[in-house]
Formats: sequence, structure tokens, C-alpha cells
Amino acid sequence: MEQKLVNAFEQLQQDNIKICYSNDEWVHDVTAPSYISLKLMNKESFRKIIEEAPFVKIVAYTGIENIENATEILKQQFDFFMKLIGNNSQSTVTR
Repeated sequence: MEQKLVNAFEQLQQDNIKICYSNDEWVHDVTAPSYISLKLMNKESFRKIIEEAPFVKIVAYTGIENIENATEILKQQFDFFMKLIGNNSQSTVTR
């Protein structure tokens, strides 16, 4: 799984994807300082975090201003992650 994530780093940088690797897995606010945008990170730093951190959370998010399209956006994000990890249980929406 770790290598799949590292291999997809450039794809992950394209959207609003953040990584959290703090010791507190219960922080869910993507605006908290413990969440870092992958757009601000290089591949080597990402690889090191993925391989060495005891806990990693990778999140895709969208702002409240997209509430009208939230269902479609969430389906696209879900499909993206399922494709990334190699799960064929995708919905009918493709990226």
C-alpha cells in the first residue's frame, strides 16, 4: 500500500489532498496545523512520512461552497482512492 501511495504522489498533488501524521488520530479538522497539503510537499518527504510515521491519514476534501455538487465530488474522490489502492469496487463515476 505504501508504495502505491508514493507512486501516485503526483496524482495526489493535483487535488485538495492533505496528509496528517500527528500522534492524534482523532483530529478531523482539515484546517488544523497537523494537516499539510500535498501541494506543499515533495515526493521524498511524502515517501519518508508514509514509510516512517506510526499513523498517517490522507484526506480529500472540498469546501462548503461546493455543497450543490457535493455528491458528485465525493463520488469522484471515492473512485479516485479506490482506483489508487487497486480496489475494483468503484461507482459508475470516473475521473
